[in-house]
Amino acid sequence: VLRAALASNRMPAVTYSFSPTGRYGGRKIAHMVSLVHLDDKRACVLDNNFPGDDKYEWMSVEEFVHTFTGGGRSGWAVVLLDAGPPPLPWN
Repeated sequence: VLRAALASNRMPAVTYSFSPTGRYGGRKIAHMVSLVHLDDKRACVLDNNFPGDDKYEWMSVEEFVHTFTGGGRSGWAVVLLDAGPPPLPWN
């Protein structure tokens, strides 16, 4: 489901229970991030709490699955199916 969403130019919001790179001091957290890349080897998330050059967090697929599921068996994902109406024009 996540790969299909990314292939259709949608950015799924996914659960994020800890940072594999040490953000949040290595603590367990309850957070949602945007998944921007997922292939057979790597995943990348965009975390709104970390703006700037290091806002993207790259990890292995195994690390992503562990943080997505919280070390358990399932995680949450939100994928918007409709882009919604275009913005109102203005001059």
